[in-house]
Amino acid sequence: QIIIAVSQLIADVALSGGTRFQDSLLIINNFANSDRPMKATAFPSEVKDLTKRIRTVLMATAQMKEHEKDPEMLVDLQYSLAKSYASTPELRKTWLDSMAKIHVKNGDFSEAAMCYVHVAALVAEFLHRKSKCLLFGRHKRWGSGVS
Repeated sequence: QIIIAVSQLIADVALSGGTRFQDSLLIINNFANSDRPMKATAFPSEVKDLTKRIRTVLMATAQMKEHEKDPEMLVDLQYSLAKSYASTPELRKTWLDSMAKIHVKNGDFSEAAMCYVHVAALVAEFLHRKSKCLLFGRHKRWGSGVS
């Protein structure tokens, strides 16, 4: 949820330069690493990973602004951004949809189709995992009354 919320802020940050935002990421990272009770947990490394992904998105967004007239470079940047969201399928789908629109606009219909196939695969994987969870949950409930 955090990466989704922060990602929504990134577009505005990229337009304004993002220096203060970068500074605040550094401060957050420092707090997470200096908090003694948290050092024994995975929290500091999770914060570091999150701030790294946010910086990647900021840099890619800035580069997209620079290369908005170069469709091939723009799509390459969007692809790398979509890959960085591997753990957040909703955001990955958003960037893949955006890539597909650029491909359609440029007449690259086979490339757009590949983006949509990838989106379909993400949705299929989500539904498969969800059905496994539901199925496992039912078996667990059914089996809980049997000794």
